[in-house]
Amino acid sequence: MGERTSFRIPTILAILLILVSGSVIAIEINTDDTAGSMSGRIDDDYLYLGESLGFSGRSDSLIFFGKSLAMTGENRGNLIAAGETITVSGRVADDGFIAGRSVSLTGQLGSTTFTAGESVNLLAGASVEGALFVAAGTATIAGDVDGDLYAGARTLIIAGRIDGDVHAGAGEIELTETAVITGDFTYDSENELSPAERSRIRGTVSMVDFDPDKKGDKDFDFGPVGWIFRIVLLLSILVFALLFYLFPGFKGQDTERDNGRFWTTVGWGLIPFFLYPLAIVGVLLAGIAFGITVPIGLTLLASIGLLGYVLYAFALPQIGAYLSRALGWTLHEREDGALHVKTLLGFAPVFVLGLIPFVNGLAFIIASALGWGVAIEKLFGLRFKENAE
Repeated sequence: MGERTSFRIPTILAILLILVSGSVIAIEINTDDTAGSMSGRIDDDYLYLGESLGFSGRSDSLIFFGKSLAMTGENRGNLIAAGETITVSGRVADDGFIAGRSVSLTGQLGSTTFTAGESVNLLAGASVEGALFVAAGTATIAGDVDGDLYAGARTLIIAGRIDGDVHAGAGEIELTETAVITGDFTYDSENELSPAERSRIRGTVSMVDFDPDKKGDKDFDFGPVGWIFRIVLLLSILVFALLFYLFPGFKGQDTERDNGRFWTTVGWGLIPFFLYPLAIVGVLLAGIAFGITVPIGLTLLASIGLLGYVLYAFALPQIGAYLSRALGWTLHEREDGALHVKTLLGFAPVFVLGLIPFVNGLAFIIASALGWGVAIEKLFGLRFKENAE
């Protein structure tokens, strides 16, 4: 139970392995309740799975999955952290992907930063050298942002300096006396900014409505609610997959297929991928004509969502195994551990591509077809052979 518990990452699991593009060499897995610490220098990425970590050292990218992180050190690469309490008072040179119930940023973040949590605070003295994306219940921006701010929150408080535009959607927005926004301010809120708050904005101020049925808001090119929905949807796929693996029948999934067999499986999976919607249409049309199969058609239609989640659960570890081979990584076949690591690795490109228009459609087709192919192999005891060279 200890090893499995170490891989149950908190809710947003995050924003997670989105930019793991280099090899993760230094890995530490702590399955008990003791706190970990790292104060040395690591010339590679550092991955930590466990209860809590005090990081005061130096590494390339830091990747943390656990309950509590106190980061006072320095990262020359990215910071990817998901937990209950995340505190960053050190320095991050590149992008940050941070999710937790409580997120507190007091250090220096060197590039684009994505944060999500019940409470997100960029405290006075902290700085972000790039765009800041925030999704939170309560968000307080008291530090400096040298870039645009994109925020979706129940309550948004800006008390710092934003050297860029602000795109915000919140139930309540407050600009304190110390707030300075050098760019434009586009927002949707239950309350309008007061004249005193508007005076702290050097650019234009526009109040918009995110209602998609309304026209005239074409200049507002970012909807925080839409981004949050996409992120939550993608993360829900990962959470479902990790829960799905608890079923005994899923153990021992074969991920040791070579690259040729991988694409052969995708090819075979394209057949049911395209036949399933055609079957739904055919059954519904037959039901309308003869009045007997409408319930069956509606059942097939309603099952699309659940089926999609199951297909991704089959596909993610296969994608992770494919990437591990491409990157030359060796993943030990510890049954539970290997499956979860491959799933997290496979989720990384799925998450990134899922946020890119048009590309996300192609990624969806490939992942779903792969899931169909693996499901067919398991259901019928087949083994697709790789194409002849």
